[in-house]
Amino acid sequence: MPLATVVQDHGRLDGVQRVLFGGGLQFWLHRLLFLDALSYLSHGQLSLSLDRWILVDIDDIFVGERGTRLHEEDVAALLASQAALQRLVSGFRFNLGFSAKYYHHGTQLENRGDDSLLKHKDHFTWFCHMWNHQQPHLYNNVTHLEAEMMLNKQFAIEHGIPTNSSYSVSPHHSGVYPVHEPLYEAWRKVWDVKVTSTEEYPHLRPARLRRGFRHKGVMVLPRQTCGLFTHTLLLERYPGGRHRLDRSIQGGELFQTVINNPINVFMTHMSNYGNDRLALYTFESVVKFLRCWTNVRLASAPPLALAEKYFQLRPDELNPLWGNPCDDIRHRRIWSKSKWCGTLPKVLVIGPQKTGSTALYTFLAMHPSLAPNLPSPTTYEELQFFNNNNYLKGLDWYLNFFPPSLTNTTQITFEKSATYFDGDLVPRRAHALLPNAKIIAILISPSKRAYSWYQHIRSHGDPVANNYTFHTVITANDSAPKPLRDLR
Repeated sequence: MPLATVVQDHGRLDGVQRVLFGGGLQFWLHRLLFLDALSYLSHGQLSLSLDRWILVDIDDIFVGERGTRLHEEDVAALLASQAALQRLVSGFRFNLGFSAKYYHHGTQLENRGDDSLLKHKDHFTWFCHMWNHQQPHLYNNVTHLEAEMMLNKQFAIEHGIPTNSSYSVSPHHSGVYPVHEPLYEAWRKVWDVKVTSTEEYPHLRPARLRRGFRHKGVMVLPRQTCGLFTHTLLLERYPGGRHRLDRSIQGGELFQTVINNPINVFMTHMSNYGNDRLALYTFESVVKFLRCWTNVRLASAPPLALAEKYFQLRPDELNPLWGNPCDDIRHRRIWSKSKWCGTLPKVLVIGPQKTGSTALYTFLAMHPSLAPNLPSPTTYEELQFFNNNNYLKGLDWYLNFFPPSLTNTTQITFEKSATYFDGDLVPRRAHALLPNAKIIAILISPSKRAYSWYQHIRSHGDPVANNYTFHTVITANDSAPKPLRDLR
């Protein structure tokens, strides 16, 4: 007699409906039933839409060692697979990221494969992947980056490759996060980039915590892996064997990635489509498995449309949360060598206002073992980074106030911004970037703070403060003139 592993309790005894699981969520079907149970018991309040959007990027087009590149037969298989996927995924097209410097750098058969890609260019969408496949963070000069991008763009124009996708991905996601400002500037000037993607924000692992953000007008989507990497060429050499790949497809990591994320941008590489064509096998298989076992509606769209959909669903992710690049070894590898985390402040003086924080800042700056930030041209000694839109200018903006020349190895850097004390966003932002910083707050009598503020605005010529005594201001009732009530 078959036994049910999931049972619905209608709640006839106590009025509480339940769904009881007789096993853990390690079994993939239980995970689907768990999501359905949440939706059912919450009357749709805790439910995900059945729509799933998929974009498959193919990085490294024209890049690759001889013997690993595409032949004409591989391009034909790519087209056939795309046609098959289009019958299952509305609007599906492979998205090809090209590095034109390596065009025709293969064997004679592989060069014919390059030509075949260009012959069928209109069947795909395309994006810039840097001319020479160089990591952008290695360029500190935006002019050099622009020149490299222009070479790729000129190749695209000469060969009829569309240049209006508004999407680009840098090699190894370099410069996307941690942000390399010259990359964003060059992208905007040369390619009018509005969308990119990375697997590194906020960290590669765990994958379920990858998020998106927007910086300098560029929407950054979380990028997903599918178990295939640059050197994943042959099934017999797949780490863990075919069983492991099939397990990922049939209810495992790849399957769950699509289920748990409404919008999925997958990273693959050109080499995954030659040799044993593992990428074609992987995506055809997972799409068929999804269609067989679920009711999800699969569709695809260009990157810009997907980015707009993503941030409609996740508006809370638009503003970034800057972490410390030196706390993640992967981030250090794709961060400019000219930048250094060591000058970031070890101490934050957070105010509040009118408590003597400026005087404390002045006294601390006199100490030979302490080094304050450079002054701001607009807010003087206060950077006001964590509490207002200065934060959206990026980490490079903040680091410029703590140059390596500012300190020696024995000095402790500090920053003072009295507006941090009551800033709603400050705790989360400061902890993300400076988790070990010491916090100094000055606590004095509220009446003394109020009197200090009164004298401050009098000194700035405020007409209300100049016409009323301090006692009159703080004792004003609701029938007092509005300017007086506002000052109170």
